[in-house]
Amino acid sequence: MSKLDLLMTLPEALRDLRYLRDLLDRTEDRYARLIGIIEGIEDPQAQTIARLKYVDGLTWPQVAIRLGHSGAGDSYRMRLVRALTPDL
Repeated sequence: MSKLDLLMTLPEALRDLRYLRDLLDRTEDRYARLIGIIEGIEDPQAQTIARLKYVDGLTWPQVAIRLGHSGAGDSYRMRLVRALTPDL
C-alpha cells in the first residue's frame, strides 16, 4: 500500500477510532453504574451472586457451581431477585 493510499484511509481510521473511544466511554459508564448497583445490595451473598452473573458473565448453573452447589441456579437467581426487590 502506498503512502497516498494510507493517507486516503486516514479519515476513515480516525472516524473508527472516535467511534471506538465513544463506545469504550459508554461501556465504562455502564460498568460503573452496574458496580454501584451491586455495591448497593445489602445482602453480601446477593452481591456475590450479582458479581458472578453480571460482571463475570456466568450462567445461573455456573453461579451455583462457583458457590459450591449443583443444579440450575434458580435458588441463587431468586435470592438476587429478592435482594433487588425487597418490597415485592
